[in-house]
Amino acid sequence: KQLWNPQLDVSAALDEWLARAYGPGERHMRALYDELDAGMLAHKEAQSPVYKGSNYEVNEEVMKALYAPLFPTMERHYRAAISSDADATGAAAHVDLAELLLKRGRVDEARSVAERGLELSRERCIRSGETVEALREVWVCLERVGEVLQVQGDLSGAGIAYKEGLELSRRLSERVGDTAEMLWDVSKSLQNWGDVLRAQGDFSGGGAAFEEGLTLMRRYSGMVGDTAESLQAVAAGLLRVGDVLHAQGDLSAAGASYSEALGLIRRIRETVGDT
Repeated sequence: KQLWNPQLDVSAALDEWLARAYGPGERHMRALYDELDAGMLAHKEAQSPVYKGSNYEVNEEVMKALYAPLFPTMERHYRAAISSDADATGAAAHVDLAELLLKRGRVDEARSVAERGLELSRERCIRSGETVEALREVWVCLERVGEVLQVQGDLSGAGIAYKEGLELSRRLSERVGDTAEMLWDVSKSLQNWGDVLRAQGDFSGGGAAFEEGLTLMRRYSGMVGDTAESLQAVAAGLLRVGDVLHAQGDLSAAGASYSEALGLIRRIRETVGDT
């Protein structure tokens, strides 16, 4: 939105997003984001008051240094948002909390929270109708449920969730058109579905999903430009395609895929530095 309007009131835009995403839990989530922002600001100022490119990147090192110590605080805010009015708050806080619980190794709790979030998202569709916003919330929840089940080793259950998510993302893409967001969503669904098929030994099906997902991610990158995020996503797709080709014995094609991925990773490194 700032690209469209340089005079955008960022604080007001954040308030609007929090209200739409978390409903009655908005104030708890605002407190969480304020704490995270304060930590990031202190981190940046400690590195340098002058922008140097890589010091503004949220990489794994930064996440461990800033976010990991705040995990208990984050969980408290998520639970407060949910308990403020569980039904009205909707699925967003459940999805976020499930992700946090996964990071903390509490997989069974993550599954329960993710599945409740999916229930709430489906109920929202019944109440408000199948709007694009409501359906995408269901998609987000399906992807999180699939992720938790995959971590638990339930490939069959994960496959069911991911397949429904893929079908839903395709429906949304047909309805909205091939926007950058839709290309990203369908590509990610294909990636997750392909991961399950590959884990089940279906290299042909997994490879087909990875190839289609890579094609869509290239189109996404073409729309948004060669950002570090888009290049990294394309590189990840190339690595998955390469892995399947390698497993199938097509070493020449696998090598070409790996080589292209390596070239993209080097480009990212040149852009953001050695993070």
